[in-house]
Amino acid sequence: TYVHFTNEGDYDTAVESMYLDMIHREKSPFYVQLDGKELPHFLHRRKFEEAESGWYYSQRLKSVQVKYPNPKKDHEIMVSFEQFDLIGM
Repeated sequence: TYVHFTNEGDYDTAVESMYLDMIHREKSPFYVQLDGKELPHFLHRRKFEEAESGWYYSQRLKSVQVKYPNPKKDHEIMVSFEQFDLIGM
């Protein structure tokens, strides 16, 4: 799944951090990328909250939570839900 962000206009945004919450009830992603670079995966919510960037899958909410510093330019997030198993990890 790709999410594209386009930076338009001359307004200088005050938004410093981006936070995405993507519902996916079936399973956790295999990986998450920001502009082709893999973001770190956190298994513990507390560690995710302490980090500047990364992603966490909430079993309770059945959603992928992604955060990263605002690049303040056009950018793309890719969340991979491709098939994988524990042996392949």
